[in-house]
Amino acid sequence: ESWDERLVARSNRPVTIRELVAEVERATGLNLDVEWDARPDRPREMVENWVVASGDYGWSPRINLSQGLSQVWNELESSR
Repeated sequence: ESWDERLVARSNRPVTIRELVAEVERATGLNLDVEWDARPDRPREMVENWVVASGDYGWSPRINLSQGLSQVWNELESSR
């Protein structure tokens, strides 16, 4: 299995980019060098509430976002 594939992370609630960065930093122990407000907002991509109806796709979260990020990071680290 290759980690060069795109991963999709979903949550049962909307998550801001700042919240996501904070979660990734917690999961990885890294300090991400993010330049906030370096680009203008792109509302369709960044502000849209991308709700995925579980009834339509048969999907519902089994773990929370924080746990998922930690698991992915640990898997990546152990495969190096």
